[in-house]
Amino acid sequence: MVCPEADILIYRLLINPNKQFIYDNKQKQQIKSFISNDKKLKYWGLQINDLLGLNTVKTNFDAFAEILFAYQRKVKPNATTIVFKGTKLIDLYEKISREIKNKYNLKYISIIRDGRAVFASQKRTISPSAKKKFATNPIRVATHWNGFVNNSLKYKNDRDYFIVKYESLIEEYENSIKKLFEHLELNTDKAYSKHGDLFERIPDYQKPIHLYIIEDPQKEKIDSWKKKLNPIHIYIFEKISGVNLLKLGYEIINPEVNLRKLFFIELYFKIKLIYKKIAKIFSPTRFLFLFNKIVKLDFVCKKKLLFLKITDFKHKLNKDK
Repeated sequence: MVCPEADILIYRLLINPNKQFIYDNKQKQQIKSFISNDKKLKYWGLQINDLLGLNTVKTNFDAFAEILFAYQRKVKPNATTIVFKGTKLIDLYEKISREIKNKYNLKYISIIRDGRAVFASQKRTISPSAKKKFATNPIRVATHWNGFVNNSLKYKNDRDYFIVKYESLIEEYENSIKKLFEHLELNTDKAYSKHGDLFERIPDYQKPIHLYIIEDPQKEKIDSWKKKLNPIHIYIFEKISGVNLLKLGYEIINPEVNLRKLFFIELYFKIKLIYKKIAKIFSPTRFLFLFNKIVKLDFVCKKKLLFLKITDFKHKLNKDK
């Protein structure tokens, strides 16, 4: 059984997975609040009475698992395997103790896709909640992609860790699925390509960005990023992530670009990153106050410079007369 996304479970329970979980009244109210109000988790349809097992759990991870078990009992009581997805999980791998991994027979699956294709997808997809594109800055996406790849490769020899390339799942479906089932210790005879019911269980507002769930794999989409991305964006991405792209067997196309344009576009994206970092340091109100001051100061400086130039020009005219 595949669970719909619910990032709040990661941030509330898995940042400190081994921490003692105390299910007192305060904790109960918090759990009740986010299963009812979180923009993703509320669509799981869980009620506080579905989570009576939380009274006996010992750690945050146990609480996380109990919530997953409650959902499994509700929608697929006969399921023997639960799949939970979250990009942040890669950063938490080392935090989860061996004891917990053995207790729940945890298996990690890292699906790696060509980072340029990831950026092309995020650049054209509008977030249903934020109402804006998932990403527009190739520097930011390339940096995050590098981090994900580096972490994935760091654990590649771990017995509980399995890496599969997205492109292999599309081009070599049967072989990739067989290996995946073997890693999960599932019967490979039960591997099939029919569509599951996940699409029916995700919120309606998320369905427009997950339409491919109910479609057959489309090989022609693998390299579609080459036509959809600006060559300068490709150049910037490869400049940052070229080593990892080659390491994973992806081709570097190194497109020809106008170096002058490249300089200014790269500078623009770097400034945007700095802007975001500053915005995180200061509160929004404080940041806007400082930003307005800078803009006003810049305007005053330009105005004075313009005045000096005009004055100088008038002075020259009078001298000529």
